[in-house]
Amino acid sequence: MVGRNCSSETSQTHRITDDEANKSRVIDSPVIYYSFIAASHAIGFWGVIAVLAFKYNWR
Repeated sequence: MVGRNCSSETSQTHRITDDEANKSRVIDSPVIYYSFIAASHAIGFWGVIAVLAFKYNWR
């Protein structure tokens, strides 16, 4: 079994800076999130309505 050297001098860990921690992605915005939810519901609703309008035996 080979021993591992875990000293702090050879460690290459990535430290998160304040700039990286404060960056916000567009998808994290509540406006984008709620817009996506509303659009999904609208597409689902109108998809069901369209099927009911065009398929006579499903009415």
